[in-house]
Amino acid sequence: MCLILIALGQHPDFPLIVAANRDEYHERPTRALHFWEEHPAILAGKDLKEGGTWLGVDRAGRLAAVTNLRSANHSGSSGERSRGQLVKEFLAGKLGAEDYVRMVAAERERYGAFHLVLFARGSLFVYGSYLSEPVRLEAGIHGISNGPLDDPWPRALRGLAGMKQIVTSAAVSHTQAYLELLDSRNLDAASPAGQPARDSQSTVPDLPVFVTGEHYGTRCSSVILQTATHHVSFSERIFDAEGAAGELREFHYQAEG
Repeated sequence: MCLILIALGQHPDFPLIVAANRDEYHERPTRALHFWEEHPAILAGKDLKEGGTWLGVDRAGRLAAVTNLRSANHSGSSGERSRGQLVKEFLAGKLGAEDYVRMVAAERERYGAFHLVLFARGSLFVYGSYLSEPVRLEAGIHGISNGPLDDPWPRALRGLAGMKQIVTSAAVSHTQAYLELLDSRNLDAASPAGQPARDSQSTVPDLPVFVTGEHYGTRCSSVILQTATHHVSFSERIFDAEGAAGELREFHYQAEG
């Protein structure tokens, strides 16, 4: 499971803000955020088991992210290819976001059920493997987790409420504010009042923004800020199996092109 929160076009100085948690089995080998030796334009962590990644950017400021998908209606298969390859291949390639996501849609049966998020040249696309067409997201604050786009999980709703508070405050440029949101471990944190429960929510786990567990949980939190002048800031904090915070890595660069 993962959580991706995106503020698109909500602040004149920061047209793109991303805050995300990666959840994974603690035993799965991972390398922390770095510029890849074999693909020097890619800045991302790496899944050392399959060679892909869950979230990354490139030197041009393009972004890609993936979550798995769990739903009674869209269970999907395990797939012959790792979903992390979707992110890697977009960032390593030359296709535009819309062309790439349409290519992926035609090959979606090769992967387990997923959401793919792509940002390039000011446009944000999301594609779920249960959809016939990719969706171009309008300016706003969006939350993507492990359920269908039109039926967000409680965890995503909590994250969205917190994201809105930060983006509309003086803390909008402060990476630490987003990291604190992503480290929310109680179920009442930033929960929106009066949110109607949909029928499918009865089978959805009611999780906090940060997930802890003996074998599985939040492995890292990431914050990406892209300015109106195309400066990119990417921060990643890793966590151990007990949920204790570890190293914080930060990269800053001017996007090319």
